[in-house]
Amino acid sequence: MAQAAFVIVSGSEISDNGNGTYDLLTYPWNSQGGLPLCEGERFAGQLQIGHCSGFLVGEDLVVTAGHCMSTCGSYAFVFGFQQTDSLTAPAITVSEDDVYFCSEVIDRVYAGDLDHCLVRLDRSVVGHTPIPIRRSGLVPDGSPLVVVGHPNVLPMKVAAGAEVKDNRGTTPWFQANTDTYGGNSGSMVVNTDTWEIEGILVRGAPDFVYTDCAASNVVPNTGNPGSGLEFEEISKIETIAQLIPELVKSAGELFLDGLAYNPLVLMTYSCLPQPRIPNWFR
Repeated sequence: MAQAAFVIVSGSEISDNGNGTYDLLTYPWNSQGGLPLCEGERFAGQLQIGHCSGFLVGEDLVVTAGHCMSTCGSYAFVFGFQQTDSLTAPAITVSEDDVYFCSEVIDRVYAGDLDHCLVRLDRSVVGHTPIPIRRSGLVPDGSPLVVVGHPNVLPMKVAAGAEVKDNRGTTPWFQANTDTYGGNSGSMVVNTDTWEIEGILVRGAPDFVYTDCAASNVVPNTGNPGSGLEFEEISKIETIAQLIPELVKSAGELFLDGLAYNPLVLMTYSCLPQPRIPNWFR
């Protein structure tokens, strides 16, 4: 499912080479909030780019958080910004098949409890498959969750081990103990019981503790005991489900259009040169 994730960058962070590729203008993560990173901070030195995350839900439809963008502007959506292993940095020259631009903001709300944005891209996405979403009902408390996105706009991370902590049926969001940071805003939050997207990561507890250096804020799974939100908060994807066409749920599944493709009719005339019986009827 991670192949459907992307990082949102500004137009000034990419350069069109004019040959079907783009250069990504990245920088190493060595400081946070004006302070150096504390010794032992995980992922120190990895490359950064952009400001938010998002994910593919249709052939040319993507979702992110409402606070990540308000208009199309000059934003670009870059797929595949990820380490190939723990020591190998992401490619900084990428194919145009991994870079897309905003054509239309279909629905965007960033007010009160609502925080989502549905965008149509400038063209259909090549080489990446959209992910199915929850369309109705409430995800049960305790459901296992994985977040896929770009914490601190680092190369893509897959963060498992979380669960739904409080799914309040009266709000357009639910709470979970996800391991997420700024930059994860807009990330897909996946239910691994159903393999559907439950929501969009939008806000949470403070990410860092600042002394003479910056260190990740580590809190218990039972919730943040300090200042800020108790848990991370996720906008429910079903808020915009009616705007997203439903996907075929399994590869290779066929839907036949009545008698027009009735296999019995084809078999009746199979002695003739045409029409022939397709292999998937044999």
